[in-house]
Amino acid sequence: MAVQTFDIGRLTTHPVPLVPSSFIAVSGEGPKGDSNGSGKTTFLSAVSLLLADPQWRLDRDGRHARGLLFNPEAAGTGASRSGFGRGYVVGVFDVSDGSDPMTVWVRVADQPPYVQMRWTHGLRVARADTDQERADQADELWNSIPAKQGSGATHMGTVLYGLSPRCLAYLDTSVRPLVPSLLSQQMTAMTPDAIGEALLSLTGQSGLLTREVDRRREYETAAEQLRQAETDDRNLHIVEEAQLDAIRRRGEARGMLRDAEEAWKIHLACGVLEKRKEHLRAQARLKEAQDALREAETRAEQTRHRLRELREDTSVAALADEAARERESLQEKLTALGEEVGRLRQELEQLTKRRRELLATTRRHDGASLQQCRVDLERAEGHHNTALVRHYDARTDLTSAARVLELVRSGHDGRAGEAVRYLDERGVTTRGVLDSVILDESSRSEWEARLWRFRDSVSVHEADAEAAIDILRGRPGVSVVSLPGSVTTNPVPLFEGLSAPESFRPFLAAVRSRYAYESDPDRSWDRGLDEWVIGGFDEPLTGRESRLTVALAAFEAAEQREQDARETLSAAAHALHHHGERVRAAEAAEELGQCQVERREAEERLSGTTIRIQRVRGEWTEVDRRHTQAQADLSNHELTITSLNQELRFQEQEIRALRSDRHKTDAALNQVGLQSWESVWPDEIGTAEDYVDRRCPRGEPRLTDHWWTLADRRVMAALAEISGDRHTAPRPLVDLIQVSRRRSRIIPEAGSGLGAFTHEIHPLAEFLEEWSERDDLTKDGIARDREEREARLSASRQEVDRQKERLEQMRDIIIESVEMVLDSISKEFDRLDRARDGGYGARLDVDIQDPSITGSVWKVNVTPKWRRSPQGSHVSYQEVANGAQVKVFAIHLVLAALLHDSGSSNRVLVLDELGNSLGDENRKHVLRSLQDVAARRGVTILGTCQDSVIHDAVHHCGQVMWFNHASDSEVYNRPTRTWGSDPQGGHVEYLADWLRAGRPVSG
Repeated sequence: MAVQTFDIGRLTTHPVPLVPSSFIAVSGEGPKGDSNGSGKTTFLSAVSLLLADPQWRLDRDGRHARGLLFNPEAAGTGASRSGFGRGYVVGVFDVSDGSDPMTVWVRVADQPPYVQMRWTHGLRVARADTDQERADQADELWNSIPAKQGSGATHMGTVLYGLSPRCLAYLDTSVRPLVPSLLSQQMTAMTPDAIGEALLSLTGQSGLLTREVDRRREYETAAEQLRQAETDDRNLHIVEEAQLDAIRRRGEARGMLRDAEEAWKIHLACGVLEKRKEHLRAQARLKEAQDALREAETRAEQTRHRLRELREDTSVAALADEAARERESLQEKLTALGEEVGRLRQELEQLTKRRRELLATTRRHDGASLQQCRVDLERAEGHHNTALVRHYDARTDLTSAARVLELVRSGHDGRAGEAVRYLDERGVTTRGVLDSVILDESSRSEWEARLWRFRDSVSVHEADAEAAIDILRGRPGVSVVSLPGSVTTNPVPLFEGLSAPESFRPFLAAVRSRYAYESDPDRSWDRGLDEWVIGGFDEPLTGRESRLTVALAAFEAAEQREQDARETLSAAAHALHHHGERVRAAEAAEELGQCQVERREAEERLSGTTIRIQRVRGEWTEVDRRHTQAQADLSNHELTITSLNQELRFQEQEIRALRSDRHKTDAALNQVGLQSWESVWPDEIGTAEDYVDRRCPRGEPRLTDHWWTLADRRVMAALAEISGDRHTAPRPLVDLIQVSRRRSRIIPEAGSGLGAFTHEIHPLAEFLEEWSERDDLTKDGIARDREEREARLSASRQEVDRQKERLEQMRDIIIESVEMVLDSISKEFDRLDRARDGGYGARLDVDIQDPSITGSVWKVNVTPKWRRSPQGSHVSYQEVANGAQVKVFAIHLVLAALLHDSGSSNRVLVLDELGNSLGDENRKHVLRSLQDVAARRGVTILGTCQDSVIHDAVHHCGQVMWFNHASDSEVYNRPTRTWGSDPQGGHVEYLADWLRAGRPVSG
């Protein structure tokens, strides 16, 4: 009946009435003059949330609904009317039984829980004259409704509207997830099964599918119980088989234990026979060992006697020691003499080498004395030092002359030249006064005496004079001459014998006037100061070329002086080297005589030492021969002793081995244990020979070890068979099983009596005996249990088969019902198409797949098709077509579903951008169809209409809503306006006071 919002987008709190069971055209005006931005989509979104539209995904907490809240930043303001973080959508619903209407409040928050619902009977809404006053009542009204009369987002739709959806909406908004639907008029974006699902929802057939799901769940539960019972039966079979297997293994263990006892008896009989034969062989080996031992002891005694004789003879060792001492003494003499010879030869070689060096040096000796040569060397060193000083001075003069030449060439010499360079660097054109004046030779005597006063003067243009003086502030002694023209023009004759730039004429005229010239001597006179400047300069003072000639001549003279000094230095260095060589030659001549004397003395000492070495070497050779012979005799003597010692050791080892063999043989005789074996043999079963002949199978070896091993294996095998029973076995048997795992045998040592054997296996034998009767009872019980379980399973299988049959019957009914519904929709679809201008007929192709085909869900594939020409065939919606045509058929399909379903009353459809891209005729046809379906089926259809559609929609709708957001500078919408007529006047009367509140009516 009506909707009121609080802090939802830019919408005001004014209530907005709705005419049920009609087509409501929704439009408005935004800031740019069209319907965009007017708030209509926000209002429709709020309505769809109030009606629990499935696309809000309320089953997943409805978090997308928070996008509806008023956003101050987007609105361009810093505050809202009633705070941030929550808003309300309030709906007033008529009740079919005639009682008071119901009011539903939906609270939207930006924090969990995002969506909450509360309901109450009667009209519980905000009433006030101003928007702010109504907004202030919202929280109080919400809190006044008991929380028990509400729910969260998950169950909101079910509590209010039941299982079938009350609202189906498509809204082109970013607030909530956008999914293709028939209402979006984008049918080509949907798959056939999605179209089928939408049609089933529109026609209420989804409930059939839900009941099938419940029936299928019952069947699956029974089938699962059967599977569980079968699984339990299989598991019990496994347990029972394990029990039967344990019984079988215990039976096999009993047989193995009997075989082990018989094998032990044969083992004892074979052992008695083997020990008797072994006893005879041991006696024979003992006699042989005693005879061999006596012979070895006799040979060893003979060897000891021979060794004593050799060790007592010491004469051979004494001779060898004496020869060794004599040889060592002579060897020491030879070593000392050899070292002496080496030292003398080294000394002689050094003297010889020194003599050759001195002879080579004395060849350059000119016969002068050493003293005279040293005096000449000192004189040459003095000359060389003087030449070094003069060459350094000449190089310094040359560097200075080169620097002066460069400065004169650039005009930067002297104090005036430095000032010129300084001014040039700062952009002032200048030139030295003397550098600018050129004098003939005849005029020098007169003008140089006058111009000497201006040797530190620079000339500048009169316009640059002040700047030049300021720049030269830190250079005292420089004078500035201001000229009326350029100072860098070519010189011209100004006076007789004088040329300069034209601008110098006034200055030079003033100089000539002020300073008088007189000769003999040449001089100039300043009358005012009575000052005289003497002239007669040797070199020109003025003119750059003249001064450059003088500087170049000075540079060339300095260059010649440097060359002369360099040649003098080279000659002095050569003389110094020559006199040094003379001194070294004189020194070598004096040293040569002494060197020759020392060399002759060294040769004499070397000759005497060499003769002594020859004599001692002869003596050493004879002594070495005697020493070698003595050592050979001593070596033979010791070798004989060593050989006899080794032979004695071998003999003693042999004796020890023979004694050990005798002891072993004696011990072996004692260890045969014949008496022990004969004592444990049970005489009551006959002699050992007879028992072996009777009980040992033909082909089996009659060996003690074989039958002992066989008995051990039988016992081990029996324990392995019953190892699975170790958790229920007595402690002695458990210990026996653990022992069998830690070592390779359990039975007693070979030769133990029958009693010892039975004692070792007693826990096993006792256990098997105790379980014998119990095993028989267990086998009988398992057989009975299996018969009973099989009977119960058979009954369960029959019940599952019956439920499966009922489920298949229900699926057949559902398929038949869905086919009938879709066939009816197809006929309405065809009728609607033929009713429009240019419609040639349409149909629905249906393919129904139940869960037996898909595996889990129902899949109803619906493919809309229509003729695109009078003679053409039906073409699928998935084929390329113009967008307007697809939109028309999408709307037709929704309307066909509503026209078919007589139970579709009280539903709400929300269509966004209705009629866009449709031609005039199609648009009018669609609008007429919407109003017709709304009236015939009691469906409320809200459709947004753009500017191009609203004019046609006004003629075909039951109500018009107009939203207005006039300017971006306005935070909220203006109150919503609406025009319409409700056939049920009671709705209008009930809401009249509420609707008028806050809306003053003029006139």
